[in-house]
Amino acid sequence: MIDLPIFGQVCAATLPETSTATEPEPISIIPDGDLILHVESDSEVVRYLVFSQILCSTSAVFRKMLGKESSFAEAVALQKSKDSDEPVVVRLEDDDLTTMGVVLRVLHSRNYLVPRKMVLQDMVHTAVICDKYEFHEGLQFITDIWLKSLKLDTTSIDASPEDWLLISWVFGPEDIFTQVSRSLVLRGLKSGDDMVFGNDKLSLSESVPSAISDEIFLRRQQCVDSIRAYIKNLEKRYFREDYDNNIVCPSPYDPSTECDSLQADHLYRSFHCDGAHIVLSENTPLNQIMDTIKAIPVLQYFCCGMSNPCYHGYPSNRHSNCSWVPGLHQKVDSVLADVKGLMFSEFPSRM
Repeated sequence: MIDLPIFGQVCAATLPETSTATEPEPISIIPDGDLILHVESDSEVVRYLVFSQILCSTSAVFRKMLGKESSFAEAVALQKSKDSDEPVVVRLEDDDLTTMGVVLRVLHSRNYLVPRKMVLQDMVHTAVICDKYEFHEGLQFITDIWLKSLKLDTTSIDASPEDWLLISWVFGPEDIFTQVSRSLVLRGLKSGDDMVFGNDKLSLSESVPSAISDEIFLRRQQCVDSIRAYIKNLEKRYFREDYDNNIVCPSPYDPSTECDSLQADHLYRSFHCDGAHIVLSENTPLNQIMDTIKAIPVLQYFCCGMSNPCYHGYPSNRHSNCSWVPGLHQKVDSVLADVKGLMFSEFPSRM
């Protein structure tokens, strides 16, 4: 039996191709092909008979390995095999077996054997293969058709952002890439060098460049830092040692330290007591941080003949504009409005 090395090395290519019980018969993508792709994944094997020139014309990866100007062993073996009419065998690992067959049929113009619709997971496998072997140009037409067959509404995309980030990065459209990356700024967390999101701590595909996740992390951190800076400024105003001589209460009628004490206590309890510190934790998604802050109630000092503070809703309250909460809510709304998704132009390798 022929020993098949990994991709990037050549098999005993000049030996006659023989069939054994452990080597399935090649599936003929094109008759009289000069190359057999031995595709192996999870101990399963499918072999495809293809034409090397088609792969070289549609893939920079295969052109580098098998092209006429290549000095790699595969290219040398391919030239020698022309004298014996025996195909060169190249092993590929960790590619989806069925999807590889579909991709090869597209590249070899076997369009009558190519489906016109794709389910999401098959589209993900196609994106991985396309990105790995640089088949972008050869697959662009059919992937446009496949994308139109998928449901591209916000609910579907938000349900599988990790899939759509990869698909849109490889195939477009850019507006989907921008939409999904913005969603991940709001939902993503950093776990080591990886991004995770959702209750199940899902991660991005290894095919997504690290530059993308790095930029998503950066934008998330900028948002958190902006909110933290605003809260820090509030704390500087309310947590001063000389608060008796520097009343913060803006009431034009009766500025009071009692009002300041209420607001200071509310601020402290909101961000420092009863686990409230997790609001701005690195382990809390940005959208959850924002939702938690937006849920903080407005507390106001009520001084119309009553000694106890109360919630907003008393028309005679002279401290109705003293709470720091509305300002913080506005800050959060402003930060959320400024969250931008990524664009292809930010990544030179994509252009």
